[in-house]
Amino acid sequence: SHLVLNSFFYLSHENILDLGPSTEALHVIFEKKQQESQSHAARLLVIRYPDDKRASKAWTDFFQAYLPDKKNDEDVFHIEDGWLGYKLVDRYLVLVFECPDTDSVPEILSNTVFN
Repeated sequence: SHLVLNSFFYLSHENILDLGPSTEALHVIFEKKQQESQSHAARLLVIRYPDDKRASKAWTDFFQAYLPDKKNDEDVFHIEDGWLGYKLVDRYLVLVFECPDTDSVPEILSNTVFN
Protein backbone atom coordinates (compact mmCIF):
# COMPACT_ATOMS: atom_id res chain seq x y z
CA SER A 1 0.00 0.00 0.00
CA HIS A 2 1.04 3.61 -0.26
CA LEU A 3 1.21 3.71 3.54
CA VAL A 4 3.90 1.03 3.55
CA LEU A 5 5.82 2.83 0.81
CA ASN A 6 5.56 6.11 2.72
CA SER A 7 7.24 4.49 5.73
CA PHE A 8 10.31 3.91 3.51
CA PHE A 9 10.03 6.86 1.14
CA TYR A 10 7.33 9.49 1.45
CA LEU A 11 5.66 10.47 -1.84
CA SER A 12 2.18 11.63 -0.93
CA HIS A 13 -0.60 11.22 1.60
CA GLU A 14 -2.70 9.92 -1.32
CA ASN A 15 -2.27 6.68 -3.23
CA ILE A 16 -0.84 8.33 -6.37
CA LEU A 17 0.76 5.08 -7.61
CA ASP A 18 -2.41 2.98 -7.24
CA LEU A 19 -0.73 0.52 -4.87
CA GLY A 20 -2.78 -2.22 -3.27
CA PRO A 21 -3.24 -5.97 -2.79
CA SER A 22 -2.94 -6.70 -6.53
CA THR A 23 0.39 -4.88 -6.93
CA GLU A 24 3.89 -5.87 -5.93
CA ALA A 25 6.67 -3.38 -5.34
CA LEU A 26 10.39 -3.36 -4.71
CA HIS A 27 12.26 -0.43 -3.17
CA VAL A 28 16.06 -0.30 -3.52
CA ILE A 29 18.57 2.34 -2.48
CA PHE A 30 21.66 2.72 -4.69
CA GLU A 31 24.67 4.50 -3.31
CA LYS A 32 27.11 5.89 -5.84
CA LYS A 33 30.43 7.40 -4.86
CA GLN A 34 30.95 10.62 -6.75
CA GLN A 35 34.34 11.43 -5.30
CA GLU A 36 36.53 9.84 -2.69
CA SER A 37 34.71 11.47 0.22
CA GLN A 38 31.25 12.01 -1.31
CA SER A 39 28.46 9.60 -2.09
CA HIS A 40 24.88 10.02 -3.14
CA ALA A 41 21.95 7.63 -2.74
CA ALA A 42 19.29 7.19 -5.40
CA ARG A 43 16.05 5.31 -4.86
CA LEU A 44 14.62 2.78 -7.28
CA LEU A 45 11.00 1.72 -7.11
CA VAL A 46 9.78 -1.16 -9.29
CA ILE A 47 6.04 -1.84 -9.28
CA ARG A 48 4.32 -4.76 -10.98
CA TYR A 49 0.66 -4.16 -11.76
CA PRO A 50 -1.91 -6.79 -12.79
CA ASP A 51 -1.77 -5.58 -16.41
CA ASP A 52 -0.18 -2.95 -18.66
CA LYS A 53 -3.28 -0.71 -18.72
CA ARG A 54 -3.17 -0.32 -14.96
CA ALA A 55 0.58 0.37 -15.06
CA SER A 56 0.09 3.04 -17.69
CA LYS A 57 -2.77 4.63 -15.74
CA ALA A 58 -0.65 4.59 -12.58
CA TRP A 59 2.12 6.48 -14.41
CA THR A 60 -0.37 9.05 -15.71
CA ASP A 61 -1.93 9.55 -12.27
CA PHE A 62 1.50 9.76 -10.61
CA PHE A 63 2.74 12.24 -13.20
CA GLN A 64 -0.26 14.52 -12.80
CA ALA A 65 -0.02 14.47 -8.99
CA TYR A 66 3.76 14.51 -8.47
CA LEU A 67 4.96 16.52 -11.48
CA PRO A 68 2.06 18.86 -12.29
CA ASP A 69 4.28 21.62 -13.67
CA LYS A 70 6.25 19.31 -16.01
CA LYS A 71 5.50 18.22 -19.57
CA ASN A 72 5.19 14.50 -20.17
CA ASP A 73 7.43 14.50 -23.25
CA GLU A 74 10.62 13.32 -21.54
CA ASP A 75 11.64 10.47 -19.29
CA VAL A 76 13.95 12.44 -16.96
CA PHE A 77 12.77 15.34 -14.79
CA HIS A 78 14.60 17.74 -12.51
CA ILE A 79 12.91 18.07 -9.14
CA GLU A 80 14.01 19.68 -5.89
CA ASP A 81 15.83 16.62 -4.52
CA GLY A 82 17.68 15.66 -7.73
CA TRP A 83 16.59 13.93 -10.90
CA LEU A 84 13.64 11.60 -11.38
CA GLY A 85 13.28 9.13 -14.21
CA TYR A 86 10.86 6.42 -15.22
CA LYS A 87 10.43 3.45 -17.47
CA LEU A 88 7.15 1.77 -18.35
CA VAL A 89 7.53 -1.80 -19.59
CA ASP A 90 4.41 -3.90 -20.05
CA ARG A 91 2.88 -4.18 -16.57
CA TYR A 92 5.91 -2.69 -14.79
CA LEU A 93 6.42 0.90 -13.75
CA VAL A 94 9.98 1.71 -12.73
CA LEU A 95 10.78 5.00 -11.01
CA VAL A 96 14.15 6.30 -9.89
CA PHE A 97 14.31 9.23 -7.47
CA GLU A 98 17.01 11.49 -6.03
CA CYS A 99 19.59 10.89 -8.77
CA PRO A 100 22.50 13.34 -8.50
CA ASP A 101 22.68 13.94 -12.27
CA THR A 102 20.96 13.07 -15.52
CA ASP A 103 23.55 10.41 -16.40
CA SER A 104 22.64 8.38 -13.31
CA VAL A 105 19.01 7.99 -14.34
CA PRO A 106 19.49 5.84 -17.48
CA GLU A 107 22.38 4.05 -15.81
CA ILE A 108 20.11 2.80 -13.02
CA LEU A 109 17.08 2.21 -15.25
CA SER A 110 19.05 0.23 -17.84
CA ASN A 111 20.17 -2.21 -15.16
CA THR A 112 16.55 -3.07 -14.36
CA VAL A 113 15.84 -6.31 -16.21
CA PHE A 114 12.41 -7.87 -16.70
CA ASN A 115 11.74 -11.58 -17.21
